[in-house]
Amino acid sequence: MSIRERALSVSTVATVSAALLAVGTAGAKPGAPSIRYGASGITAYCVQVGVDHARTDRQTTADLVSQDGKFGPAALGALQQLQHDFGLSPDGVVGPDTGFEAYAGHCYQVLPTHG
Repeated sequence: MSIRERALSVSTVATVSAALLAVGTAGAKPGAPSIRYGASGITAYCVQVGVDHARTDRQTTADLVSQDGKFGPAALGALQQLQHDFGLSPDGVVGPDTGFEAYAGHCYQVLPTHG
């Protein structure tokens, strides 16, 4: 990773962290919109954090999804594995069922869940 890429990554994490502080930490939000591949910013970051928190197939920290705020191929694959592990349809979309399983306590009003 180049110095510029690292700086952008650090900047993204700082921005997302500030947004998380503003959003709160109470719980996933009933009625929040589904989150799909290609999302970016706080929603993608919350998917990445939630997937890392909930996945049971990780063997080492090297298996963690990059928390860069971009819902790309690595996060999609990890999300589909999480969905499979929890008996959900591995469609790669974070809806209420997946949001409930992936909620890590950091993304109030971002990850969808049941009402």
